Amino acid sequence: MNHKDQNNRKDGFKIPEGYLESFDERFCERLNAKQKQVSRSKDIISLTPKKLMRIAAAIVLLVGLGVFIKTQLTASLSEEALEYYLEYNPSSYTLSNEFIQAFDESDIKELEQGIQINQKEINEYVQTNIDLEYYLNY
Repeated sequence: MNHKDQNNRKDGFKIPEGYLESFDERFCERLNAKQKQVSRSKDIISLTPKKLMRIAAAIVLLVGLGVFIKTQLTASLSEEALEYYLEYNPSSYTLSNEFIQAFDESDIKELEQGIQINQKEINEYVQTNIDLEYYLNY
């Protein structure tokens, strides 16, 4: 077949006028549009199951670490640790001279009125919590 026979085909398909002349331009425009679309899709992070597992592990680690730190900060002191601290660090609970000088008799009376002393409770506490033999033999 020669070139003239192709243009005079009887199957109903013809090449539109100027199609091949503008083909390169249209092809380049479509290619550029496709590249822009691909570059925009790089900004989108796809969440694969592997990434989801990593994110979940990080969240569990952070929550666990937070709970651990909170329990460490709120842990109560044992009586033995407190007694040891008070016994070997007397300067931590002594009053300064300025405080003692500023404290007068009216302050003491006010404190006495605010503190309710129950002798029965004091006796029970001493009998159950204090080693009397230690202090009597000391």
